[in-house]
Amino acid sequence: MVCADFGCGIGGPMRNIARFSGAKIVGINNNDYQITVGSKYIVRDNLVDNCEFKKSDFMHLQYDDNYFDACYAIEATCHAPDKTACYKEIMRVTKPGGYFGCYEWVMTAKYDPKNARHKAIKEGIEVGNGLPDIATIPDVTAALKAAGWEICDMMEMSKGQPHHNVQTPWYHALEGSFSLKGFRMQNRSYFHTRFRYRLTGNRHCTRRCCESLEIIE
Repeated sequence: MVCADFGCGIGGPMRNIARFSGAKIVGINNNDYQITVGSKYIVRDNLVDNCEFKKSDFMHLQYDDNYFDACYAIEATCHAPDKTACYKEIMRVTKPGGYFGCYEWVMTAKYDPKNARHKAIKEGIEVGNGLPDIATIPDVTAALKAAGWEICDMMEMSKGQPHHNVQTPWYHALEGSFSLKGFRMQNRSYFHTRFRYRLTGNRHCTRRCCESLEIIE
């Protein structure tokens, strides 16, 4: 099986999925730096036979029709300027009957565009993640259907996960744990970093802090 990871970043999910499934996965990315870093990790993890990167724009994929057996996107197609066109292009390169799994940023039904607090949170996410206007759930489902996809299953993560008693919550990494690896996600780590940044007042400290987090990870 040949699967595509659209907007794969440096390939973290791609490597994990390839490791436990044995599938061949092609990571689609248009960022040279991320491809360079991700390629080193593929070699490090001995996954050169299962994973590879392809520089391409997922709005204009450089693949023939019906090329991939399956595909997925994790927080990637939310960056697409036209969701329907993006989903259509993904369908074009996916074989008939193939599945497309998508983890998408959306605004839930609780979002009130007239609520100043809601708007501030939404705009903060958009700016922090380099996103265009975040779509609503109906917008995304309509775009998928307009592109020709049949929605087999859909889950709103804010409402919890199935089998939540045996699965790790999606927000677990953000909560942090008292360990070297979890320290970076804790409030005390944030305040420590902010204090040091204000104390020195230059970019050198920020760079060193980021390098330290990479070592811990």
